[in-house]
Amino acid sequence: MDGRLKESMNNGKVGDTKQFLKMVCVPLLLIVMWVALVPSLGAEEQSFEERFFAGCPSKPPLTIHRDHTLVDLHGLLYTTANVTELEIVRLADWLIDLPIPGPEVRPIEHVFVGIRALYHRLGHGRPLARVRELADAFQLRELSLGDATVTYTVATGGAISPGSGTIVRVNKLIDWTQHIVGDLNEGIGWAVGRPRGAIRWALPGRAVDGTQWLVVKTTHALSIALTRTVEGTISAVERSFDAILNLPRGLPHRDTTIFLRIPLGVYRQHEPWILEHQDHLYAGTTKELSGLTHTELFHRRTTRQQRWGDLDRFQPPPSHVVFVMDARLFRMAPAAFAPHVIPAGWVDKPDG
Repeated sequence: MDGRLKESMNNGKVGDTKQFLKMVCVPLLLIVMWVALVPSLGAEEQSFEERFFAGCPSKPPLTIHRDHTLVDLHGLLYTTANVTELEIVRLADWLIDLPIPGPEVRPIEHVFVGIRALYHRLGHGRPLARVRELADAFQLRELSLGDATVTYTVATGGAISPGSGTIVRVNKLIDWTQHIVGDLNEGIGWAVGRPRGAIRWALPGRAVDGTQWLVVKTTHALSIALTRTVEGTISAVERSFDAILNLPRGLPHRDTTIFLRIPLGVYRQHEPWILEHQDHLYAGTTKELSGLTHTELFHRRTTRQQRWGDLDRFQPPPSHVVFVMDARLFRMAPAAFAPHVIPAGWVDKPDG
């Protein structure tokens, strides 16, 4: 009986050991298989574009346009424009409040608010309305650093008097003058027995209003054109400097390579030009191109001596021809090629 007991105990220990090995070894085996398969899966998922340009220099091009720096030309332009939009009243209040601890104080702005509140308590008669219009025409509260020039802006001002600038002030003064002349005309009309005014001809007023509208629209259009011209000039200067900086190193081949898929009929129509430049381009099928690289096609002299533009190596000829060329050659290519540009990723899914 003791022997049977010892045998059963030994069998139990062996079973526990096997169970433990299964619990430990099976997960470890799965992990090892997963680690071994992941690199191969990653290699299979590599796109054609990555394979094609794998042997090309991958240094990014240099540029002087950097939005996150203060020395960027566009940033300097916008910073200067924003500085000219600073309102003198708010700037003075900020300088006064800067050394004073505690809540923000705006003494000068409170003076303007107090004057406006006092004025409203005096009533709303016509003489007071004309005084208010004259004060509003000068826009002293909205005066900014850039108002010395003939400009128009909606960046300054508030709900009471939106917009600022010399053009706006001149228009408001012209409106005020028209109102004063109209009041005098109406007063003289009452004196001579003509309540609607001594002169009932409204054409001069309409002509002045039309001229004002034309001046505002013209100035606005000119300011937009000037802004776009300045931005375009800055962009052109940046591109010129970028070209000079990248001249020794050149642009990445990924950025200067053009892929095309051209019907066989278009190919036959322009075959003389293609054969003339066949040393500087590739013409073939998607299947053949998928196994080639940019290095094999354009970097090695021995490979470039092949006549890639001749389709006689394909029997029968393909219905469409896939081309690879650089941007410089593409600019000299026939105009019929332009509608057939494709992305490099199309080679991965030619039927998509």
